[in-house]
Amino acid sequence: MNESHPGLREWWEVPFRPVKITGIIQHEIGTPNKDGKYSVSFAIAPAASRNWEDLLMAEWSRRQAGNGGPGISVSSEEAKITLFPTTVEDIRDEYLQALKDAVDVTNQKEERIRADYMAQKETKDDAAARRKRDISAVIAELDFS
Repeated sequence: MNESHPGLREWWEVPFRPVKITGIIQHEIGTPNKDGKYSVSFAIAPAASRNWEDLLMAEWSRRQAGNGGPGISVSSEEAKITLFPTTVEDIRDEYLQALKDAVDVTNQKEERIRADYMAQKETKDDAAARRKRDISAVIAELDFS
């Protein structure tokens, strides 16, 4: 538990559920710029962690490097991913599969990071418990009479 805010749990303490794209948020399609491009938002479920957001933005940037593809923003509060500038035609023809693949890779990375963190935490907790037992054993041997 988060000690400064009892009841709040850290991201790795919440069971991981893979994020999925559930559709386009049609009423949020932006106004076209002079090139006829606009922002397109996708609904996601469940809402992502901040760590997941960062991983997805990095994965998208890696995939689009030198490609001239749209930028990306991710909001866990609003449970959405936004590509900009683009069009729904570009999404259909070029970016939907790339975005789905980036989400899948991000889910795998998030799951791996959580597993690694929990393994390290368990090792650290085991070492701390072992240290406390060792100290208790030494203290029990001391004779203060």
